[in-house]
Amino acid sequence: DKVHLTGYKQSIFFEVLDKRYKRHLPTVVTTNVTVEVTPFDVVGISDYIGRAAASRLADEGNGGLIVREMNGEDYRRRAR
Repeated sequence: DKVHLTGYKQSIFFEVLDKRYKRHLPTVVTTNVTVEVTPFDVVGISDYIGRAAASRLADEGNGGLIVREMNGEDYRRRAR
């Protein structure tokens, strides 16, 4: 469920991202929200995945977070 966040969901995000972080593995995350990296937060996704997991994504010592905004027509809303 995309709307209702639980501690369990955040713990799963953290577990996956933490393991990849510790192994210095690249991670691709896609989202429909606007993401802004600030010195203390990753606005737009930290509320969903948790601040600890978002911190792992944004850590400059591990490659940092590269945000690419992709604009285009919503596939589900296009005329058929």
